[in-house]
Amino acid sequence: LFDMRPGDLFVLRNAGNTCASNKGSLIGSAEYSITHLRTKVLVITGHTKCGAVTAAVEAVHNNIDLSSVAGSIGTLLADIIDAAKKAVATIPNATVVEQVQLATKFNVFNTIKKLIQYSDIVYTGVKVEE
Repeated sequence: LFDMRPGDLFVLRNAGNTCASNKGSLIGSAEYSITHLRTKVLVITGHTKCGAVTAAVEAVHNNIDLSSVAGSIGTLLADIIDAAKKAVATIPNATVVEQVQLATKFNVFNTIKKLIQYSDIVYTGVKVEE
């Protein structure tokens, strides 16, 4: 990843590293990179101190109704909330920082699962051995 030149990577980013829908820009962009750019490797990552994952973990701790959160932020957090709930349940006595770290890992795996589940193109691209 670090030895790449401009044009070597096709990067997709969004808040919370989410894949909330089976249609839309994230799925469509991943499909484009596989079908038109012949992308061979799809890397899904999370990062430390993610504000969206932190907000989801805090929402779990504070029992916040995400439908009451302004704009589309609640919808974004709703896509991360399962990872946050699982992290808090797995390590209930840990610090929020530790719970966020675990929720980030769970969220990455959820995103991978959704990309494969939502897109036949991604699913086929994952299966093909070249």
